Amino acid sequence: MASAEVTYCHRWNSRRARPGSPITEDEARESDAAGEEYTAIVPLPDRTYPALVTVVGKKSYWSTTFLDAYGRETAKYIFDEREGRLFLHRVFLRTYADDTPGLLLSDAARVEEVRIRPDGYMKRILIDKPKNEKITEEYSDVPVDSNWEPRPEFGAWSSITRFERR
Repeated sequence: MASAEVTYCHRWNSRRARPGSPITEDEARESDAAGEEYTAIVPLPDRTYPALVTVVGKKSYWSTTFLDAYGRETAKYIFDEREGRLFLHRVFLRTYADDTPGLLLSDAARVEEVRIRPDGYMKRILIDKPKNEKITEEYSDVPVDSNWEPRPEFGAWSSITRFERR
């Protein structure tokens, strides 16, 4: 994205790496106020593709998706809202076998999923398709302080679009 300006849409089109249905900032604000789904397309410094912040207030759902240079999802952070704050409870990391643009999530060669609870329980699932391997690990007493995030006001996306979380 050439513009440094945040834009908005209803649903991101992963196959084409572009907004599904673009909407204005005012329409996104209305969706936000009503708790309806919308996506903020947030340009990131030194990256070809933006971060996608999807909000569904009625469901206390927030996610941040990071795309690679080919517009494919490589990381997704899923938050839920608890007592006015967000808790990062799920992380997906994907790698692809080659540089083919427009690949679907199911085309990832390797998928790592991390599920985290506020009590410090964590489950990590790694699926490596080329190796035909699935590894599941569980941990307790994992520090979760960095998983808490202030609930951003509309348009204040810098904190929720941080890739590094420690």
